[in-house]
Amino acid sequence: MNLETQGHKTYPQWIYRLFLAILFAFVYFLSVRIGLWFVMSPENIAGIWPASGVALAFLLLNDDRKQWIFYLLFVFLITLISNLSSGNLLFVGLGYAFANTFEPAIGAFCFKLIRKKPVTFNNLSDTLLLIFTALLVNGLTAVIGAATSYMAYGTPFQIAWFVWWSTDSLSILLITPLLILYKQEFSDFIKMKRAEWIEFFVLLAGICFFTWFIFGTKERDAHLVQRPYMLFPFLMWAALRFRQVGAITTLVLVAVISLANTILGTGIYPLQGSTPTDHLVLVQIFLIVATITTLLQAALTFDFRVTEKELRYSEENLKKAQKVAHVGSWVWNLKINSLEWSDEMFHIFGINRETFNGNLADVIARSIHPDDRDKVNESNRSVIEKQIAVPLEYRIVWPDGSVHTVWGEAGEMIKNETGQVVYLNGIVQDITERKKAEEEIKLKDRLLHLAEDMAQVGGWEFDPITGEGTWTDAVARIHDLDPDQSTNMNLGISFYTGESRLKIENAIEEAIRLAKPYDLELEMNTARGVHKWVRTMGLPIVENGKVVKVRGIFQDITVRKQAEDEIHQLNAELEQRVQARTAQLTVANRELEAFSYSVSHDLRAPLRSIEGFSHILLEDYVGGLDERARDYFKHIQNNTRRMSQLIDDLLKLARVTRNEMQIETVDLAVLGREVINELIEQDRDRLVEINFPEQLTVTADKNLMRIALDNLLNNSWKFTRQRPDARIELGSFEQNGSFVIYVRDNGVGFDMVYANKLFGAFQRLHNSAEFEGTGIGLAIVHRIVSRHGGSIWAESAVNQGSTFYFTLAA
Repeated sequence: MNLETQGHKTYPQWIYRLFLAILFAFVYFLSVRIGLWFVMSPENIAGIWPASGVALAFLLLNDDRKQWIFYLLFVFLITLISNLSSGNLLFVGLGYAFANTFEPAIGAFCFKLIRKKPVTFNNLSDTLLLIFTALLVNGLTAVIGAATSYMAYGTPFQIAWFVWWSTDSLSILLITPLLILYKQEFSDFIKMKRAEWIEFFVLLAGICFFTWFIFGTKERDAHLVQRPYMLFPFLMWAALRFRQVGAITTLVLVAVISLANTILGTGIYPLQGSTPTDHLVLVQIFLIVATITTLLQAALTFDFRVTEKELRYSEENLKKAQKVAHVGSWVWNLKINSLEWSDEMFHIFGINRETFNGNLADVIARSIHPDDRDKVNESNRSVIEKQIAVPLEYRIVWPDGSVHTVWGEAGEMIKNETGQVVYLNGIVQDITERKKAEEEIKLKDRLLHLAEDMAQVGGWEFDPITGEGTWTDAVARIHDLDPDQSTNMNLGISFYTGESRLKIENAIEEAIRLAKPYDLELEMNTARGVHKWVRTMGLPIVENGKVVKVRGIFQDITVRKQAEDEIHQLNAELEQRVQARTAQLTVANRELEAFSYSVSHDLRAPLRSIEGFSHILLEDYVGGLDERARDYFKHIQNNTRRMSQLIDDLLKLARVTRNEMQIETVDLAVLGREVINELIEQDRDRLVEINFPEQLTVTADKNLMRIALDNLLNNSWKFTRQRPDARIELGSFEQNGSFVIYVRDNGVGFDMVYANKLFGAFQRLHNSAEFEGTGIGLAIVHRIVSRHGGSIWAESAVNQGSTFYFTLAA
């Protein structure tokens, strides 16, 4: 259902139309009653017939012509009933009703036929059409009204026609624009500034005073006939300053005062007298002339302001366009050798317009690059003498010494009556950035060609309908063809054979039919019979659901294929070597296991015998041994135990290298606390400050990391034994993208000169009598870290503690 919006509510369209129809009927009825009330006896003439202007205004405001018939029906019925109720004959009422209905109908039809746009009266065309309707169309309807008066009452036809014409014309000239302008522009009009409102009220006060002075007195001198025209300056003031709304407001005010005083018998045209009709007509003629003049002046002023605004807007747009495009314009007066520049011209030549006060012609002469001056002068002579403008590209030098490239062209040549060119205009464009871009493009093209030659790659495309195509020079050379030779789809396919031919044909068919891209590695024979491997990629271009182009890249991969074949061969040989080495490693592992078994069992048995017999001798024959002998036996026992410890450490070192790793997420902080707790249980009398993080997560083999931390923390515990404020710390940090873990203590430390011996087996930097150990622990840690793909290092100083750092790549 169609809806019409009124304020913030939405109503069905028929309700809105019904409201407008009722409003029109009421307003038109009221205007008819006012017009009849103004009818003067005995001539039965009115000062103005407002109903004509009201009817035309409502028709013009209604764009739906189908509804005009209802409005015109209202006009006919209301006019007829009003005339009959005023005592007129039925014949007279019908004649007047027909004339008053015909009048707005023809006027509205003329507006819609000629304008075909909403009427606004804020332009000259609408105003002229209004004048035409008021003066000419009313002339036709006045014939009907005058004929009716003549036949009914014997009123002279000429007088009746003139009265009807002037009365209705004044109504249309005043009432129609008043209603339309107030509806369309009143909201903008009341938004005037405070100073404008003061000026407008001053104008209205002047209008009221002078109008009352002219039409409110009872003077009867003949020379006062020209006095009403004293109002024209005020009317022109309204037209020039307050647009159409202000102009029509002042006109209505003048009409009300002048007509009211004339009807009341005052002013320079009183109705009392010998010719009252002529007096009223004179007032109406004055008002018609004043209205036409004022409305035309207002329309011209508005059009001038609109034109001026559009001109300023065009100038601003031109300046913006010139600025964006870096295009300047100039005009050269050849008669006086005067040159005018646009703002952008100064910018193009690197000159500050605000501070420049020299001669522009001299600027051009100085600015043109010395190497380009001859061709610029020749171009100027060609324009002046031969009247031939030739576009020209040349260089200019800015005041700061920088060189810029411009493109210039002379435009229109204006000649005098003898055919001599007196004015010349043209444009100049700064193309410095474009030239740089062109040079960069050329350089990139050269680099692209070099890259194509080096990479043996190029581009191609073809039309799926005609089969015609193009390819770059590199593609032509890959095919061993002349780059200038034309190509097509069938020619490109012809170089493939066997299975490669079937693959490329199927791929192209699917690309055209299904818009499916492809990427293939194929074998081909060139025009010279050379066998090559190539990679071709095709991308269909789709427009409106249809493949219009297929384009892609083409690369010679023969060298790569040969390298791949060699790599495959090397890989096969390497695989054989790996298998052989794996077999050797398997044998070595078995021998290592046998060695470990031998060490574990065969070497331990003699040691146990030596230690056992030594113990028996010390217990059973202690009385027969002197002190020295007993010491010797104790040394034997200590060395056998140390030998057993060395065997255990060697086995540990072997197992660290041999066992398979189980990689998982490991919290080193938890493992470290377990080791420290064991050490505390073994040595409860020590006080050691332990600094571990809440969590230290890594990805590693949990068992191996337990062994590594056990060795590192045992070392820290051992070498801080002599410190009353012993401190052991476990932590981590990021360094160069690596996650570094460290174990730090404040123990006895060591000299960094010997740091290269730390991680070797049986390497000790401290006296075994002072600090126990076999020298295997750090070697075990080193192998564990290496198996995880990491590295380990240390920093220390004598009596300043040690820090061991390691990373894990597992």
